[in-house]
Amino acid sequence: MSKFKSSPNRVVLTDLVEPLQYDLEMTPNISGDFKFQASVKITLDIKAPNLKSITLHSRELELLSCSYQGEDGEKIIKANGFEYNEALKTVKISFGPELPVSKGFLSIDYIGKHNDQMAGFYRSGYKNKEGEDKIMVSTQFEALDARRCFPCVDEPGRKSRFKCSLIVDQNLTALSNMPEENVETLDRGKKKVTFQNTPKMSTYLLAFVVGEFDYIETVTDHGVIIRVYVPPGKHHLGSFSLDVAKKSLDIYDDLFGQPYPLPKLDMVGIPEFQAGAMENWGLVTYRMADLLIDPVRASSSQKQRVGEVVAHELAHQWFGNLVTMEWWDDLWLNEGFASWMQKYAIDSIYPEWKIWEQFIVDDQARAMMLDALASSHPIQVPINHAEEVEQIFDAISYAKGASVIRMIFAYLGEDAFMKGLQLYMKTHQYENTDTSDLWKAWEITSKKPVSKVMASWTEQMGYPVISVLNSAWNQQAGVCKLTVEQSWFLSDGSSPAESKSKLWTIPLFASTAEGEVQLGLFDSKRKEITVKVGKSSWLKLNGGQHVPIRINYTEDLLSRLENGILKQELSAEDRQGVVLDTFALCKAGHMDPASLINLIGSYKSETEFTVWEAVATVIMGLDRPLKNNASLSSKFGNFVAELIKIPAQKVGWEAKEDDGHLGRLHRKLMVGLQAAFCHNSDTVVKEAHGRFEKYIADPFHADTAAILPTELKSSVFRIVLKNASDARPYEELLKILDQEEDIAEKKEIYFSLGYVNSRELKRRTLDWCTSGEIKLQDFFYPMSSVSGSSVEGLELAWEYLQEHFDRIRGMLANANPMLFGAVVTSSASGFTSEEKAKEIEEFFEGKPVDKISRKIQQLVESTRANAKLKILLESSDGFKKYLEEFAN
Repeated sequence: MSKFKSSPNRVVLTDLVEPLQYDLEMTPNISGDFKFQASVKITLDIKAPNLKSITLHSRELELLSCSYQGEDGEKIIKANGFEYNEALKTVKISFGPELPVSKGFLSIDYIGKHNDQMAGFYRSGYKNKEGEDKIMVSTQFEALDARRCFPCVDEPGRKSRFKCSLIVDQNLTALSNMPEENVETLDRGKKKVTFQNTPKMSTYLLAFVVGEFDYIETVTDHGVIIRVYVPPGKHHLGSFSLDVAKKSLDIYDDLFGQPYPLPKLDMVGIPEFQAGAMENWGLVTYRMADLLIDPVRASSSQKQRVGEVVAHELAHQWFGNLVTMEWWDDLWLNEGFASWMQKYAIDSIYPEWKIWEQFIVDDQARAMMLDALASSHPIQVPINHAEEVEQIFDAISYAKGASVIRMIFAYLGEDAFMKGLQLYMKTHQYENTDTSDLWKAWEITSKKPVSKVMASWTEQMGYPVISVLNSAWNQQAGVCKLTVEQSWFLSDGSSPAESKSKLWTIPLFASTAEGEVQLGLFDSKRKEITVKVGKSSWLKLNGGQHVPIRINYTEDLLSRLENGILKQELSAEDRQGVVLDTFALCKAGHMDPASLINLIGSYKSETEFTVWEAVATVIMGLDRPLKNNASLSSKFGNFVAELIKIPAQKVGWEAKEDDGHLGRLHRKLMVGLQAAFCHNSDTVVKEAHGRFEKYIADPFHADTAAILPTELKSSVFRIVLKNASDARPYEELLKILDQEEDIAEKKEIYFSLGYVNSRELKRRTLDWCTSGEIKLQDFFYPMSSVSGSSVEGLELAWEYLQEHFDRIRGMLANANPMLFGAVVTSSASGFTSEEKAKEIEEFFEGKPVDKISRKIQQLVESTRANAKLKILLESSDGFKKYLEEFAN
């Protein structure tokens, strides 16, 4: 049994008052004070005797009247008082007489407000096709904001049904989770739209959208109507996501063995949206840029982003909606699994994207970077107060969750894995579960000790490094004997006292030139293993990168791997894994940086985008701590410029007919590396300037996409801004920003403006992005461009945050804490000294930042780890000698 099940410390409402049904009627108000009138009738099952009050979750709602009537319909009991608890976000409704132990109906009239903080039933601003400013309203309830829309029991384990009506202007479209049941014409240009009753579901999945829309639609092979709602007149923007949705839904229908249970699926882009998307059952809401793309201008990365987000949200229709976590400590069951499923679906739809190769850098490496911090957290986090969940919507719940799912898929095999999922869905549909229920299903179908394996990965923080203590290679016998040891891996190389007690049950795999083999489970501190290598001259542990671990090789084994990499005998996943592991080990002080720089040189003939993505990650990880050392930074920059010279020439700047999806991503990466390390090269500057001038001459002309495709925009903008002799390029980009309607295209400029080489213009960028001219969902993007532009830019962004802390925090006073967390990391990530770590720590001490405290701890710890890496690089004679010899 999970040690988190039924924790007695959870702060929850009593289960002696159980909601069975909510009947909601609301009149949205998209003008004036934005206050909306509403009423709710809650069908309750009261099990508590002598009850004289009912407590519900409520936030920013004003209750006007309330009454209770038993199911016999004989007596109406009026409430005589409302007691609001701001700390717990609840309202206690008091009655004079006792309420009967039976089923009954609690009726409440109340007033709410459409806020502008992207939470609850909130408002968004947009321009219609005539260029007029308009308002629409939509909901975002996860995790704790259904209570901002209606009084309720706002906990995932308290599932109910919902019957909803919206009274809106006749020209507006009103949407909810279910199809329309009835539309009634009212006086004064209004209509009342009533929706069918929902299945039993959690409050955070209820949704409403009211606004002006057109739509395009299709029907799945299993008969589900899918619609993508788009701004009027812009049907073409929804075609790609509609196609992905149709194919994904059909894939999931077959995979889960349970058909999609609702009659329709709507997807809507919202002008202002805090996250990427929200999986509301039957009415999925998205950031505009994560749903709608221009088929002519969209880059491959935008296309992939939209495809993956759509596939992720539709996976939630089963994992999260049909079967829901009992409590927030199993959030990863929703997010980790959907993150894995999105890859599975996209790989099925677009196998040429090699999405599982991309997973190693995009997901697994991102998770392992965060999870190597002592301030990380387990996948399963004990949550006592529901508000604590807002700090774990991070790379651990999503990316590490997906990584351990990928691990168990490899360990169980596809057949047992899929049969276990189907059993889990069939057994628990419309119910709540915890993690152990999934383990049990897989144990039944695989006959393997899933609970034992997975508990060590989900219930404890971090991951291990497997160190090869010695190796004996017997080429004649075709075997290699290894002694291996596991220990907790931390990015700063430390070994806390609790390290001795940490142990993981590790499914062990190995790759050789002969193929990939499973070596069983490694569940002890030390183990002797024998690997059949045949005629292979190299051996890689964690073959296929199936498991989120590090491998520390002997010099002999690493040298053998370098030769295999030069010959490209290792798989793409393994070539990625070797360089990522070596960098992490170097950063932790377990390996001399000289070994790392030598290894990087082995990738000079690399041709695969997915492998170059890993190499680029390591290059950028080394570049940041070297920035404050002018001599080493210059030599390292020359090394990178030479390393990428031939690969960049092969990829070029011009699109090719046979590029395909990965070819375009490869070009974007290589031009991006040139923007970072060759921005002073006459050839590079000339190429960028030529394309920039043609672009700004007519940025919205149909031919401009060929001159400056979106893949190259941010890199070209950065090169031009870095080399600008005046403010003209900066001003031209601001003009284009004013005219640009496509959010994805705007982001290319947002991420570039801070690279301008003028301190005054960098400061102007910071003033501009906090002026209110940019939507709250986007304003930290230009901040990150300033901080990421240079050492000076980082100092400026950090000083700006300190100077304007209260004002910026006030802008986000009632928004999701993740937004302010993004502001902090956008302003202070990248420092490489102990002094700065202390400065950051001391600045936030005593500040009202409890809801992002973990984020700040991680920022400080990352700063200290980078400070240590800087010292290691500067003190490594071998590293410095390699760069000096290279320069000569």
